Amino acid sequence: MDKSAFQIYTFLIQVRLPDSSFRYRAYLLLFTAEASHAWSRVKVVNPFPRLAHTASLVGPMMFVFGGHDGCDYTNELSSLNLGTSLCLGCGNPLTMLTETMEWLKMSTTGTPPSARGYHTSVLTDSRLFVFGGYDNERCFDEMHVLDLATLAYLCQSV
Repeated sequence: MDKSAFQIYTFLIQVRLPDSSFRYRAYLLLFTAEASHAWSRVKVVNPFPRLAHTASLVGPMMFVFGGHDGCDYTNELSSLNLGTSLCLGCGNPLTMLTETMEWLKMSTTGTPPSARGYHTSVLTDSRLFVFGGYDNERCFDEMHVLDLATLAYLCQSV
């Protein structure tokens, strides 16, 4: 598949069980811009259910930050490898990964944003800028910067 000609959609579906409880299922769909213009459901290992998150594509890696997992808001950073290699910097643990279609929870350093959903994120120069959001109590007006080359949240001065 030509990886430059597709769009990625992630979503969470709430399923009511016979005992009236709920379970959440995460789905990842690809829409190809090739001649078929077809949707295809992608089988991934260890999907993390999310809603109200952001997803940013860096080369073959999709980074997902925050959102709601069906129970609580989170500030976790996870990734999904959609390609065959990645080089974000010398000595980076993400260098030369193979395609696994497996979700990974990423370990970061520095002070991450508090748990939130409904935020925005913008990727520029291998940095992910996270702004705003909501945690069921507060609306945030702060900016956080994650350097994807080092997986470190950078200090922000007021």
